[in-house]
Amino acid sequence: MAKTHDVVQGEYLSLTAARYGFTDHLVLWNFPANAAVKQLRKNPNVLLPGDRVVIPDRETGLVSAPTGQVNPFVANASDFLVNSVFEDPSRQPLATRAGNLTVGVTSQRGNGFIVR
Repeated sequence: MAKTHDVVQGEYLSLTAARYGFTDHLVLWNFPANAAVKQLRKNPNVLLPGDRVVIPDRETGLVSAPTGQVNPFVANASDFLVNSVFEDPSRQPLATRAGNLTVGVTSQRGNGFIVR
């Protein structure tokens, strides 16, 4: 269910979007429920205390993939956030296990990966 955020002094849309887990402020700016604030302010960097921004629900999904092979995933969005959890068969995290992780052309080797 969508939430409503009441803007306070010093806030702007990019900051608000990040607080709710969105990396692109345009998701909020172009959300139909925010048409009134968009019409009123004209610029997402100019919000005033008392403005109300509707925060849409984030789309989430869960996908399992077999190990030991390449598993392609395709996103139909220009901007998205991927959280990956690596677990053993008993669902224990593999945070301390060494290995390789490749995303696109970026490859990391080590323990506990953060890919940006």
